[in-house]
Amino acid sequence: MILDRSELKLFHAAMALIEFEGNKRLHIVPYSIKYEPPAPDDEAELLDAIFHSPEVLKDIAEHLPPQTPRKVADLIQSWQHPLTGKFTVVQLGPEPLFLGFDRAFAVAGITHSIASVVGKFPAAVDTVLLPFGRFIVYDAYLQTYDMGFSERMKAMFADEAARCKKEGLIVRDGRELAKNAESWMEDAHRHLEEHERHQKELEEKDEMPEGCHRGALAGLSPDERERAAKAASDAAFDRADASSADKLRMKLLGKLSKKGQPVHALAEQLSCLSKARLQELGRALDLTRLSKLRKDELVQLVAEALEQNPRFDEVLSICFPEEFRAVRDAVAAGGVKEFDLEDPRELHAACRMPELVGLGMLFVSGTKASFALSDLFMSQASSLDWDGIEARVQQGQRIFDHIGAAVYLRGIMLALDANDEFGEGLSSNKVIDIIARYMQAGYAGFAIMSFEGDPDELYLVDGSLCDSCYPPDGDSEWTEGLLLDQEMNPLIEDILDGQQGKEPRPLPEGVENDADVEEWMLRIPEVQELRSYLDAHVPDDADDYFFADDVIEEFLYDMRFGMPGTNSIQHYLNILDEYGFVPTEAVLTQLLNRIMKMMNAVPIWPNNGWSPIELFHRNPEKDSDIQIDTTRIV
Repeated sequence: MILDRSELKLFHAAMALIEFEGNKRLHIVPYSIKYEPPAPDDEAELLDAIFHSPEVLKDIAEHLPPQTPRKVADLIQSWQHPLTGKFTVVQLGPEPLFLGFDRAFAVAGITHSIASVVGKFPAAVDTVLLPFGRFIVYDAYLQTYDMGFSERMKAMFADEAARCKKEGLIVRDGRELAKNAESWMEDAHRHLEEHERHQKELEEKDEMPEGCHRGALAGLSPDERERAAKAASDAAFDRADASSADKLRMKLLGKLSKKGQPVHALAEQLSCLSKARLQELGRALDLTRLSKLRKDELVQLVAEALEQNPRFDEVLSICFPEEFRAVRDAVAAGGVKEFDLEDPRELHAACRMPELVGLGMLFVSGTKASFALSDLFMSQASSLDWDGIEARVQQGQRIFDHIGAAVYLRGIMLALDANDEFGEGLSSNKVIDIIARYMQAGYAGFAIMSFEGDPDELYLVDGSLCDSCYPPDGDSEWTEGLLLDQEMNPLIEDILDGQQGKEPRPLPEGVENDADVEEWMLRIPEVQELRSYLDAHVPDDADDYFFADDVIEEFLYDMRFGMPGTNSIQHYLNILDEYGFVPTEAVLTQLLNRIMKMMNAVPIWPNNGWSPIELFHRNPEKDSDIQIDTTRIV
């Protein structure tokens, strides 16, 4: 039910007077000798302060203006002991009920029904319940929390509502609320103090779940923990590296099409490149109509163009930074860089040597490898503006890294927005070319996508949201990562819907690439708090140095989606169960509190990269699908 016209007039009159008199005492908003309705944000803050100040409510009731109508005065007198706190709103049959204080309250809507206010059941809300004659109302503001309730939790709330009905604990009459609210609040405070004392005792006792132990990283400062974990990781890598050296050598030999002594002929070097790379090189040389040429035709055309008009500055500018450094090293060494494949470090370095767009290639003979530059290139090398070319190469990497970090943080973004934000003055086509080149080399964790019905709008989409964004093997033309005219799947559609009206979160200070975003997330205090807790509760069969990081990594991956199924506490308890950690009743509350704090602190994609708590503080009045939301309903 909702208030009728006369009831609504009375409610507004009492609320206006209590706001005016309360502000005279608390000075929450600028004071005026005549009542003026505050802005929604200010009004929510003012009412919260008034209804959480018993002495102010008492003073208002005792010193009402003499001209106050009797009905308004009586209503304000009954509001001296409001019921303030968090409630779970459920539906028992057709009736919404507010569960809290070991009871259920039937609450009337102000101008809208409770069902339309909360949107879905169950709902967690923070509000103030007030008597209104025979009815119970709230103070016109509901702060809702989207908790992502599991089916088990929904069943628990339904059982609680049924218990209240069976035991006669459904409060419908405002007169009963006015009579008992003070004692119910006192009972709640006493129970809260007892609960907090019990939790403190449990934390001091630090009861360990069965099958767990205090890990080697427990109690270390973040810096100490990072050093210890890195040492363990390096040792594990060294063990794996020593056992895989022969496999790595065979992989190197297997992927190279040329063996024996270096060959400097440009056409022969170009023939080792993929067709897609040859097309890219041709476009850098301003060649056209490349798509329908066979590979041998491409080799001949590109070789002739390089010999007639080398333009090696343009060719080098589309290199990756490591490719560019390899070219400079080879030039400094006279055109050839040698590797001893029996040395594990040089073997790794050789495996990292890439194709260099027709300028140089890697050749293997026995246990030796040579990276050789073409004679044509070496004849032009001294006249090139190496520093200028390097600046362009670094710009390309910087643009790609920043865009990759933004996509990792936000999940989905328009390509045009990425260009405006990170393009450094380059055209959108040039920026897309930079992104596509990194994708072709397998560096990108995201894809360029367009969707049916809007093929001209390009989106950059995190790889977790699409089937594939990696290049195929062999010489076939590269197409993965450029996923055009796709059908938009429901998950992407839901994330885009959630982002509507939410300003994109800028990259955090010091973040340059997607790896930095991941490191930044690990440094979020609420993430560190849960990780430290897991360090101190390691399952006996888990590795002390990797257990907490593995769990946190999986939590972070799932939390970014911000969707039903991944924003449920039960979902994360199930993950812990898979890792062998089953919390006992003694530690469950501590664990749940830490998980919930982390869920509210981690950026999520439907929030356009903001965490739920960040977005709430930026927009406390906005009705949205974030985890914390305040709604004005009058």
